[in-house]
Amino acid sequence: MKRLYRDVEHQRIAGVAAGIARYVGVDPLVVRALFAASILLGGAGVVLYLVAWIIMTPAPEGYWDADEATSDLRPIYRDPDDKRIFGVCGGIGRAFDVDPTVVRLAFVVAVFFGGAGLLAYVALAIALEPRPPEPDAVEAGDGPSDDST
Repeated sequence: MKRLYRDVEHQRIAGVAAGIARYVGVDPLVVRALFAASILLGGAGVVLYLVAWIIMTPAPEGYWDADEATSDLRPIYRDPDDKRIFGVCGGIGRAFDVDPTVVRLAFVVAVFFGGAGLLAYVALAIALEPRPPEPDAVEAGDGPSDDST
């Protein structure tokens, strides 16, 4: 049986959002953004997070190892190469294989629904980390020369 645990190996604060995300099968960022939005829209997120922190137990060591090997979730990062403001839409587009322009349009449309698009964008800009640089391919012969004669 699948159990709900806090994921203390991938925690930002207490592992609540990461544990819920693993249980549901979504990227932890989605759950973190929902908690952030609920905090901004009335403060209930703080109470929910604290209650979940108290109720949920940490996962036993090695509990997530099988999930890591079979996970098809790709992390979402801010994309510094395809950005207009913070790279949020570029990162979402890259993660879900969608044109970032479509994602930008969705955020703009959501702004007209009570400002939800703006709140979501700001929450994601805060929650997302920048995409790590890709390792440079070292071409043969481009390494340091050994001319110490």
